[in-house]
Amino acid sequence: MSRVIDFIVRSPSLTSGEKVLSSLDRSSEALFLPLPRSLDELVVEMVFGLGYDEFVEEVRRRSLLPEPVENWLRENKPILERIHWLGKRMVTYCYRDDTAFSEGCRSSLKMAILALRDSLRERPDLDEWLSELERNRRMREEAIEREAELLREEASSYNKSTCVAGFEAVRLREKLGGEFRMRIHYVETPYHFTPLEILRRELSIGKVSRERAEQLIREHLRFIHEY
Repeated sequence: MSRVIDFIVRSPSLTSGEKVLSSLDRSSEALFLPLPRSLDELVVEMVFGLGYDEFVEEVRRRSLLPEPVENWLRENKPILERIHWLGKRMVTYCYRDDTAFSEGCRSSLKMAILALRDSLRERPDLDEWLSELERNRRMREEAIEREAELLREEASSYNKSTCVAGFEAVRLREKLGGEFRMRIHYVETPYHFTPLEILRRELSIGKVSRERAEQLIREHLRFIHEY
């Protein structure tokens, strides 16, 4: 019988962590979390009693995530706060690539700065935006290969695993091929993609015209302002 991986796909919203918890199949033997592998040891310590606030401070002390540490853990906070209970029922793994996760943090901060600057001058620097997005896209694509390999190695030890992921779950499933029986469950539908998320997706599929890219970046700047 094929081993099973259930992907729970969450959106980058503040409520997605709680919805992931309500969607977890308690019969799973392993839980893969979208956190950098360098946090694996500390997450195991949480299973044995380390509190969330202590976890955050230890991540900060070891410089495992850039500041502000809480920001990069926010989406996973509801799960981490209950990991003591979850870890007694299933083995936990952090599967995200460390280098790519750090690069994603850096890129998010860079684009926040670009958005602030370009909102003030009302003119996006298209080349700078596209360069940053392309760099991040290449890094993420390379990381998915490594993350799929970790899933392949570890999930093969269990009859049923659950993997929490963003929209890259489809790419992970493609990389794993037919080795597992895989299902994808979206916890927040319908989800309305932001202009920047639309641009990221279009860039990942193929070439995007400069006119289309500028249109979406300008829409993103308006979205940030109105949000």
